[in-house]
Order: sequence, then structure tokens, then C-alpha cells
Amino acid sequence: MIVRWVYAETEMAVIQALTKLCNRNWQRTAVVFEVTTGKLLLFDSAAPGDDVDTFISVQIPRGNYVAETLHYNVNADVSIVLHRFMPKP
Repeated sequence: MIVRWVYAETEMAVIQALTKLCNRNWQRTAVVFEVTTGKLLLFDSAAPGDDVDTFISVQIPRGNYVAETLHYNVNADVSIVLHRFMPKP
């Protein structure tokens, strides 16, 4: 799962929001992709394509996936957007 911090005063507020997360209404997107090697790189999309120095290596089993998104506004002080990759049916 990828967590995008939209707004919150502290990292702890985001973590607490995640601990309260239950099965909510995830929205299936039109994003479908195939993982062929099991290893993906997550990097800042604003970085030039030939100059990506900072990235996180992510392991996902081989297969076809569809992206789902959840906009989670916990309260007036905390908002996050979550992305998860589910096996394509």
C-alpha cells in the first residue's frame, strides 16, 4: 500500500489514522499493470527520467494488478490518500 500524506500536523497523526483504517470503499481505477520481475522501483515522478537517484525498491509477486484508491479524510485535521494493488480478476 502507498500512503500519500495530504495534510496532517504530524507523522504520528497519519500513523494513528492508519491504525483506525478498516475495510472502506476503495475505488477501483483504470490503472492495470503487469509485474514481470517481481521488483519495482518507487520514485518521485517529478525527477527527470535519466536522473533518478532516490528510490525505494518494492517487491510484488509476478502477475497482473489493478490499482485501487481510497481518499480517507479522518477529520478536519487529517487527510490521506491510499493506493493498493490488487490481483486482476
